[in-house]
Amino acid sequence: MNPKKLLLVGGNYLGEDLMPRLRSEQFKLSWLRRHPRPPLSKIEGLALDVRETKALSTLSEFDIIITALTAEKREAKAYRSTFIEGAKSICQRWPDAHHIFLSSTSVYGEKDGETIDDSTLAAPTTPTGVALLEAENIFLQLKNSTILRPSGIYGPERTRFLQSLSAPLPESSKTTWTNRIHRTDLNRMIERLVSQPALPRPRHIIASDPQPAPILKMQEWYLSQRPEHRSQVEAESQTDGPNPDRAKQKRASGRKNRKIEPRWWLEQGFTWAYPSFREGYAAEL
Repeated sequence: MNPKKLLLVGGNYLGEDLMPRLRSEQFKLSWLRRHPRPPLSKIEGLALDVRETKALSTLSEFDIIITALTAEKREAKAYRSTFIEGAKSICQRWPDAHHIFLSSTSVYGEKDGETIDDSTLAAPTTPTGVALLEAENIFLQLKNSTILRPSGIYGPERTRFLQSLSAPLPESSKTTWTNRIHRTDLNRMIERLVSQPALPRPRHIIASDPQPAPILKMQEWYLSQRPEHRSQVEAESQTDGPNPDRAKQKRASGRKNRKIEPRWWLEQGFTWAYPSFREGYAAEL
């Protein structure tokens, strides 16, 4: 059997782990990114902007396309340019491929502690979430496409949020739920989807670990691992003095508050390498 031609579009952070994971006789791998990068063994490197439709037309056909785009800025204009225009170009160029599009759980509007799962209706409340949902719908016009919606992706070199917990939490955010997925587990999910194309699946699938946690619980755990920061947090919580992490904590107090249940993966018997933030961040600390 000839290997299937697989293209990863974008995905700088995910691809460093995903592409070596997919390297096998089952796939012939190509990785398309905006800027040239050092080549990886047995992986064809391509460099162009997917919004350049003429340049895209020069590329060959692919059986499987994983799209993991990243906007240059976290604002509506950048999201619409990257995700919507990118989706249009990719779907127009390869309408017959098997597509997996990485979106985000930001397309959900729940913010008052509700539990959401794969059956929850997407109703974004932010311009960036609206842009992502519009990009999803472009892919869903194709016959063979799956939307994967990761929660907060973390892993090697992505511990900034955890480190911000060395500052006192605003009272309003202490009970806010946080939902995460380790890069390893997200890539294992993608690997299963592309390796088992006949596996029945919904058009939208949440990618998150099965143990959401309140931010306060995360902070308590972090301080137990880094006790040298505990006295700092306790002292600063008694003052209103300047703190470099206050801006991050202000953003945390405005984050959406919901518990995410990855029901489909649970039903598939998926086993997480990092079933909660504890295992995942412990590996990084």
